[in-house]
Amino acid sequence: MRRFLSSENMVLYCFRNLSGICNGKFIGSSEIIYNTFLLMIAR
Repeated sequence: MRRFLSSENMVLYCFRNLSGICNGKFIGSSEIIYNTFLLMIAR
């Protein structure tokens, strides 16, 4: 999982989830962004 999330993929992933937040899917998207944030710190 961690190897899959390169920095470029993580940025694109976060942008996709931010667009999801704008579409009203705030809860699920914020959880995913929070988890990706934790993965970034865990490195």
